[in-house]
Amino acid sequence: MRFPWLPKRERFDGRAVSNELLQRLVGRRLNSIQFTKFYVQFWFDGDEGTIETVTFHCGCFPRVLLGDVTLTESDPTYAGALLACLDEEVISADAEEATGITVAWPSGTIRLRPTAEEAGGYEIAVLDVPSAGFVVWNSEDFPFQNLD
Repeated sequence: MRFPWLPKRERFDGRAVSNELLQRLVGRRLNSIQFTKFYVQFWFDGDEGTIETVTFHCGCFPRVLLGDVTLTESDPTYAGALLACLDEEVISADAEEATGITVAWPSGTIRLRPTAEEAGGYEIAVLDVPSAGFVVWNSEDFPFQNLD
């Protein structure tokens, strides 16, 4: 059902929007990680000369890649692997349909590519870059539209 007072949602090139905002993470220092029972949130330095922060909220726990080793949130070393990235600058960030969202630091990489069951129809991730905008990803949006 469509409500006439709500603006029509325009379709956009999800790949372009996703990667444009994700590229704004490159060079930013990871300064905080918030763990909860249900999600993890990453806080990055904002633009120079401002007090704003950039946040990346993962509604599903990302995998941590350390070379050939992949860690999930149930691994006892998961939190430590993420904490090793604190105070490091992002060296790459992108979104691809086959791999989901990937963010890399010198000490490790996170990959957010949940299964359809893990996504559960909720927001998979939110990236908020105050100087550039924000993007919300769910299972209908690139790069998550074809989850297994």
